[in-house]
Amino acid sequence: MPARSKAHAALGRAIKEIREQKELTQVQVAQRMDAPSTFISDLERGVRNPSWSTLLGLAKALGVKPSEIAKRAGQ
Repeated sequence: MPARSKAHAALGRAIKEIREQKELTQVQVAQRMDAPSTFISDLERGVRNPSWSTLLGLAKALGVKPSEIAKRAGQ
């Protein structure tokens, strides 16, 4: 499934970049969020539209501020 929009794709790339820099797998991030690993994959591919609470949880799981994710996504 293609990304929902360019913004979703950019957000997904930012999430993946941070996750890889932290040397975390999708499964590890998903476990920290109590979510399925397919959810993290969908976010990284830009096919999901994350809520604000999801972004907060994701930032916590990645050990960064939400603003870091937005900054890397170019928002």
